Amino acid sequence: MSSIDAGLRLPPATPSFLERDYGILAWLTTRDHKRIGILYALAITMFFIMGGVAATLIRLDLLEPGGLLDAETYNKAFTFHGVIMVWFFLIPSIPASLGNFLLPLMIGARDVAFPRLNLASWYLFMIGGLFTMAALLLGGVLPDHQQQLLLALVLHQLAQREPAASRDLVELRLVMHAGGRGAGE
Repeated sequence: MSSIDAGLRLPPATPSFLERDYGILAWLTTRDHKRIGILYALAITMFFIMGGVAATLIRLDLLEPGGLLDAETYNKAFTFHGVIMVWFFLIPSIPASLGNFLLPLMIGARDVAFPRLNLASWYLFMIGGLFTMAALLLGGVLPDHQQQLLLALVLHQLAQREPAASRDLVELRLVMHAGGRGAGE
């Protein structure tokens, strides 16, 4: 050992964000932006798979002239695929997952400004996504005009035609999704 090495003391290595605090509870209560980015990436991947299942049903229906699905089920699968892929995969994929994981590292910050709010936005995103999937699977959004998901039109037509449970799920989905998108980004 040389005299140069004897005076040099390195700080102890800090564990990686993946090596600290094992377990599901540690991941669900984390304030680490990298773990929250991974949670977003996993959630977005789950929504991508669900939207892909609906897309597969649509393509299987188009294989033969009679089709596998009736017209109403085909329209619901088409709407489910569009809503899930746009609102829960395409839009949040880059700002939510990559923005949470990479942006603080790129600017040299140790963490994001409000880590608990960042985690709360993931919870709202998940709740909104699960309520959206439940509303679409249980009764659909609209029997007619499924492509026009304007808030006023949705609420007006649901008040007239849909059962109360489906209407409540859609309204709660809109609140949760809007809160999740605004809180963390």
